[in-house]
Amino acid sequence: MSDITQQKIDLAAITKSAHIDTLTGLPNRLLFTDRLIQAISQADRNKTFLAVCFMDLDNFKAINDMHGHQCGDAVLKELAIRLDSTIRAGDTAARLGGDEFILLLMGLKKSSEYAMILKRIVRSICQPITLPSSVIFPTASIGIAIYPADANTPNNLVALADSAMYRAKAQGGNRVIYHHKKIA
Repeated sequence: MSDITQQKIDLAAITKSAHIDTLTGLPNRLLFTDRLIQAISQADRNKTFLAVCFMDLDNFKAINDMHGHQCGDAVLKELAIRLDSTIRAGDTAARLGGDEFILLLMGLKKSSEYAMILKRIVRSICQPITLPSSVIFPTASIGIAIYPADANTPNNLVALADSAMYRAKAQGGNRVIYHHKKIA
């Protein structure tokens, strides 16, 4: 193999590791932010909406404490597969770290269209996960912000969705909260 070929392979590996979460294979925060910036431009051109959905697994620390980090990692991997297979083509599911995921739902014709998509996602998340030592029944707290109705910058959209997610957790978890009211 030539030095140039090896350099290209090494560069591709570095680029991938800079944009992909190593545990789940999902995009990471950096790639998600890039896609969100592009999605906002596309939404402006097409006069559509997009939703940013900030998701945190409920009681994930208890899973790690009771079953070990290997089990916790298996749960994260399974949920990543479920998220990625449940979203529509063109949408993005990313892992921010720990037990936090974020979704980008694009091309929405109405600002309320995300609710149907999220119902599918929540159903998928809540299915039991069978592990060698136990069965886990995951739930998640999800916060949502809509572009352009709620905010017009990537940082503000993520901050509003994050804030709504924390309100969902404060209300007991296992729910979806729009940035200022309960929606599901």
